[in-house]
Amino acid sequence: MEKDWKYKIEHVGDLVADWIEAAIDAASGSVSGVVIGYHIQKIDKKKGKMATRIGGRVIEMRKDNPDLLSYDEQMVTLFTDLDELLTARDHYLKEREEKKQRVKRCGVIFKPEDTAAEGKVGTATA
Repeated sequence: MEKDWKYKIEHVGDLVADWIEAAIDAASGSVSGVVIGYHIQKIDKKKGKMATRIGGRVIEMRKDNPDLLSYDEQMVTLFTDLDELLTARDHYLKEREEKKQRVKRCGVIFKPEDTAAEGKVGTATA
């Protein structure tokens, strides 16, 4: 029994070293997983930006060539939806400009001095 106790005391350093090594391996594996997740997230973000740039370029190309991608029904549907959105946007832009002109003809000048975040609206003077 005394020999067994003596053996354990002499080798307790080896046990501690094994525990430390196991903890370091576990921690480095965890850090590695976090780093890999970060890289995946970074690539997904770049992919989204690239898809946006590609879509923007396709829209620009379609302005020059309206028959671009006319063989793909899904793209035709998307372009039709886009055209409807752009038409609605143009309508609202025109309506806003007309409203500004009516306000100017009335002699009211709108000065947006304060922001809506502060809960204030601009001031109108005659």
